[in-house]
Amino acid sequence: MASDEFSKPFDLTTDPVAWDDLRRRLRATRWPDPPAVDASNASAEDAGWALGTDVAYLRELVAYWADGFDWPAREAELGRLPHRTADVGGLAIHFVHAPAASTPDVGTSAAAENAPVPPRPSPCSSPTAGPTRSGATRRSSPCSPTPARTEPTPPTPSR
Repeated sequence: MASDEFSKPFDLTTDPVAWDDLRRRLRATRWPDPPAVDASNASAEDAGWALGTDVAYLRELVAYWADGFDWPAREAELGRLPHRTADVGGLAIHFVHAPAASTPDVGTSAAAENAPVPPRPSPCSSPTAGPTRSGATRRSSPCSPTPARTEPTPPTPSR
């Protein structure tokens, strides 16, 4: 364990009033207007991740965090770990100090396994060249085929 000379225990508890306030603020989220329809997206409802965060997914995620996620239970699970703080350059740094083999299974409950997970957009699925709506030029993506580099052939000496 960490030495008391350099670190001190940290109690991981949150006032239930803070949880209630967070849920209230999540439920009061002001959602953006649907994206405008243009040539790049046939309909705003089908825009998904093409124009930023998928608002339908974000609504589902916020609803889960507000009403489906059991905050106190997760806090209790995390509280089983040895939390400590240490002063590093004048900042109080929070950390968990435990060997991996002794770390309890935290966050592996059914609730955590059923949490919505966003689909990861492929970096190859977006346009890779040409002008954007603002007129800037898009750079090619890492998925664009790049021509192989060829070294110049040195001249053959004549005899």
